[in-house]
Amino acid sequence: MKKIIIIIGILICSLSFANQLLQFENVADNVLVHFEMDNIQMNQTKNKINKIVAIPSKNVKIVVNNCQVSVFTKDGEFIKNRSDSGENFVNIEDSFVMRELFGHKISITLSIEKDENISVLKNLDFEIKPQNLENYPEKISYAFLPIYHSVIENFENS
Repeated sequence: MKKIIIIIGILICSLSFANQLLQFENVADNVLVHFEMDNIQMNQTKNKINKIVAIPSKNVKIVVNNCQVSVFTKDGEFIKNRSDSGENFVNIEDSFVMRELFGHKISITLSIEKDENISVLKNLDFEIKPQNLENYPEKISYAFLPIYHSVIENFENS
């Protein structure tokens, strides 16, 4: 039990020191997302990254193009790198409409514990695709621009 508590403590403390890269790119009506984590360690301060993107659709779906994970034992020993479907590492937490903005909260899970191993996300490439494309708003309320700019990851290019 003491060993498990120590391992969890290590998990909570050190993945925050890893270098993370998260990029968003608008291509046509889709948003391409690239996540990469260098210097993977077996510990972290948080297990999820949440971001909001704007796509003019009430519903979106995620298509994972590539997912690589590093597998460790619960003791923190590296086992191997492997490909993964990615479906357990990224999902849509929520979709909402705020005035003329169609927002979608995306959640990326950094590690998943299964059986006696922990899979830590190394890199992930996925697309966020609209399901029922809406008309783009003709104008955006000037008063809401600072809010949109501060919370929407792809606002500059959307």
